[in-house]
Amino acid sequence: MLVTWLDYAMLLLQGGSVVITAGLVLFGIPALREQLLAQNPSLSKQFLVILLFSLLAIYGTHAGKVISMSGGLESVTWSHQLGLDEAVVNFRDMVVVTAGLALGPWTGVLVGGIAGLERYTLGGFTALPCSIMSLISGLIAGLFQRQARAMVSSHRAAIIGAAVIFLQMGLILLLAKPFSAAYLLVQQTGIPMLITTAVGCYAFQQVIRGLDKVRLQLETRETKIRAQRAEIRALHAQIEPHFLMNTLNAIKALIRIDQDRARYYVSMLGEFLHETRSYATQDTIPVKEELEHVKKYLEFQLLRFSTTIDYQLNIESQDLLEYKVPPRSLLTLIENSLVHGFNAKTKSNTIKIAIYIKEKNLIISVEDNGVGIKNQNMNDIGNQPVTSKYNKGGKGLYYLKKTLSKYYGAASNLEINALPDKNGTIVQLSIPVDIKLGAY
Repeated sequence: MLVTWLDYAMLLLQGGSVVITAGLVLFGIPALREQLLAQNPSLSKQFLVILLFSLLAIYGTHAGKVISMSGGLESVTWSHQLGLDEAVVNFRDMVVVTAGLALGPWTGVLVGGIAGLERYTLGGFTALPCSIMSLISGLIAGLFQRQARAMVSSHRAAIIGAAVIFLQMGLILLLAKPFSAAYLLVQQTGIPMLITTAVGCYAFQQVIRGLDKVRLQLETRETKIRAQRAEIRALHAQIEPHFLMNTLNAIKALIRIDQDRARYYVSMLGEFLHETRSYATQDTIPVKEELEHVKKYLEFQLLRFSTTIDYQLNIESQDLLEYKVPPRSLLTLIENSLVHGFNAKTKSNTIKIAIYIKEKNLIISVEDNGVGIKNQNMNDIGNQPVTSKYNKGGKGLYYLKKTLSKYYGAASNLEINALPDKNGTIVQLSIPVDIKLGAY
């Protein structure tokens, strides 16, 4: 008897391994994994998953062997009709139990019902108890899943699988006729089916738990990325009020002397802020759009400075205009020069912008001829908010550097240098051109 048990056990384990491997491959597909592991999934969305489990369960029947009470084993063909003294030793209920444990009682009942109905059509003296038990197996497993309100452990799945086979053997003894044939079948196949179903349920549940771990890791990564995006949006919003406050103050002063120009600038300010809001919803914008935004910004600054701002642009190649940068990157550098580098008494305000590629990095350099930076402030600017006499400013470069760090990490750089032996500052922005934004 022990040899018979071992033969049946090896047969069932071999077929069960194929099913478990197929399940790992199928439910490793993101779309199927999402449906398999979804919380409170609707029946319509789970149709494909139910169908796949049903096909695997039916395969569990046909991958078994026909056992005749008069002796002999043979394969189960898809058109096979069992004789009155024949039954099938199989691992169908391993899949049914797994379906119920994964998706609850409705799925368990549907998969068990479909697989059980297909088993009933094969005939044999155990057709009725085996088909009924397939449906009951799915229901029992699903009820355990619902009662647990969480993913059932692999050990408990093994116990449920073993219990289902134990009940199946009891149902065969109760309903299958003749009783002598039912008793002989249970004696020969009960232990092997119980062991292999328990082992298979354990292994299949391990696969599903592994897939759930992958899902949780992906969700954690997506949550982290969304949080980073939200923080970047907040950093962009911190820059905007600084510009808005200065512009409104200038328009307020203009109202007293030229109301027509004031109305023009108010209208243009509305358009400018609309563009700014649009950019704030984007991760990056082309350099050419950033430059157009800067030109509009400079027109507002003519309200603040009595002399013309000498704006010089040097682009290494027109192709660089298509490169993308975080919104307000260049504008922040320009704003920093005008607000902190110059003052109303400056006679000649010059800003030189250079855009070029150096060592696989996009370099955006802004040089001004302003008042420069005191040595004691050099290490603080960009690394922390600094105190400024201009309307509590001094945060623009700090927020810009944080934005770059969120997007590109250590691959980006913001370098600030005071020009030697003369007034002025150079701020240089470096962005890697071989890193796709959002790939971190």
